[in-house]
Amino acid sequence: MRFSSYQKRIISMVLIVLLAFFLRTIGLNWDQNQHLHPDERFLTMTTEKLEVPTSFGGYLNPITSPMNPYNKETSFFVYGMLPLTIVKLIAIHFSMNTYDGIAIIGRLVSAVFDVGVLLFIYRIMLLLKNRLKINDTVVLLAPAIYAILVLPIQLSHFYTVDNSLNFFSIGGLYFALKYFIDRNISNVVWVAIFFGLALASKISAVYMLPLLLILLVVPQKTDKFFTKKYIVSKIGLMFIVGVVSYSVLRIADPHLFASASLFNPAVSPQFLTNIKGLSNFASSSAGYFPPVIQWYGRTPLLFAFTNMAIFGIGIPLTIFAILGMALFLKKGTLEVRVIILWSLLFFLFQSTRFSPSMRYFIILYPLFAIFAAHGYSVFLQRFKSQRVKMTIAIVVMLLFLSWPMGFVSIYTKPHSRVQASYWINQNIPAGSTIATEHWDDGLPLRLPDIENNPYTLISLPVFGEDIEQKWQEINSALKKSDYIIFSSNRGYGSIIRQPSMYPKMVPWYEDLFAGKLSYKKIADIGSYPTWCIPSTTICQQLNDQWSEEAFTVYDHPRVLIFKKIPNN
Repeated sequence: MRFSSYQKRIISMVLIVLLAFFLRTIGLNWDQNQHLHPDERFLTMTTEKLEVPTSFGGYLNPITSPMNPYNKETSFFVYGMLPLTIVKLIAIHFSMNTYDGIAIIGRLVSAVFDVGVLLFIYRIMLLLKNRLKINDTVVLLAPAIYAILVLPIQLSHFYTVDNSLNFFSIGGLYFALKYFIDRNISNVVWVAIFFGLALASKISAVYMLPLLLILLVVPQKTDKFFTKKYIVSKIGLMFIVGVVSYSVLRIADPHLFASASLFNPAVSPQFLTNIKGLSNFASSSAGYFPPVIQWYGRTPLLFAFTNMAIFGIGIPLTIFAILGMALFLKKGTLEVRVIILWSLLFFLFQSTRFSPSMRYFIILYPLFAIFAAHGYSVFLQRFKSQRVKMTIAIVVMLLFLSWPMGFVSIYTKPHSRVQASYWINQNIPAGSTIATEHWDDGLPLRLPDIENNPYTLISLPVFGEDIEQKWQEINSALKKSDYIIFSSNRGYGSIIRQPSMYPKMVPWYEDLFAGKLSYKKIADIGSYPTWCIPSTTICQQLNDQWSEEAFTVYDHPRVLIFKKIPNN
């Protein structure tokens, strides 16, 4: 039986979707119900508190709605409510409206949104197929590449709002491109709907607005630019986008607004205060606030690019993405060049900010998959021999797959903090006193299948300013402690980089790791990306602890355990 090109595309896309869904849901309960992602933990607790209103009008009223976190003992909330509303309704429907159940549903929803992203990538490639003169292989290659990108795979294992933002952003881009090509006004409405839903997921969706608007107003060759008719028509489009986006946002996220009146667009004063507070936290003026220590002294552009290229995307695909961008700039169509220009400007903007975290670049990943597919296709065309081309294609694809397959191995084994908690209960005597770092999850965790030993936990205020009072507290804690346990590199990984801020803390860490203090390292428990030869015990691990903090501390941190050695 012979299949048509359409049937082959559909079969291929089904396989790509299945691969993407598998990679995004493998080990979905990766922390064994311990809730070890702090942002996810917050969203889970917030979602659990919410209640479904008895009427739609009650839902729309931000002052009284039980679906507004501000009315449910959550005074600081800077996310969009749409993902939480979706998760809440699904959790109720499947009788999983519990702390553990909501987290799992939230992760599954994140995974589904991300699979939806690659479907939009496929639709974009079909849209541009004739304009870019690309074949079905390249059309399928772009979503296939996105399916194996590591950062989207990781974010799909977290109940956060990033994948929802990405899905609605790429959806808006698809309809903006569709309007650019066919000038059908219905596509403008869809752009506005998706943009409103993206804003209802995360306010940073506003960064997509310039790209969407440019694609809606940039003239085609047949347009008479700057004529009265043209200007009036584009003003009309902007009016449609504004009205529809606002209407959708009012429904998808009422908590953003100050009143129940649809004709009052005033933003909630509490939300504005929260955003301002968040901006202060995520800046160099935050001083010794623990989450910002990791960002001091980071090299603009280079830090973000290095983490994206090595960990978020993978070096081979990054090379082909850059090649694809260069080729598109040279011979691409106007709309593709606009997308590339926006991508470069957005990367420049985010990578030079104080906290250029990898997840802030997630809306670029679908575009990088498209660029990489084009670069890889043109690269293969340089080889005339079919045998040589096939060999190189197989080798390069194995290189592409190697990073995600090694990374997802962390979801096939117990979380390193869970492993460490079993080890602690087996090897550290009950009643021992354990010192842990402030602003990190203390160990051991409470395990459901064993009799947990009692321990006394003491917090070391490591992030505080190196003043005498701080060291009095640390020295007092160390005198009482039998063990020191670092459940990740969140503390020492950031502080050691700041010797001017921590003139005493940095040497203390260095002496501890060098064995110069009265503590000896007795356990080093990690969960690293791993590659194994099938049917053997031969494996190779990658120590990725030098990446951005958020890439490791949630789902595969390194746990270090030190025991006090009595003086002879």
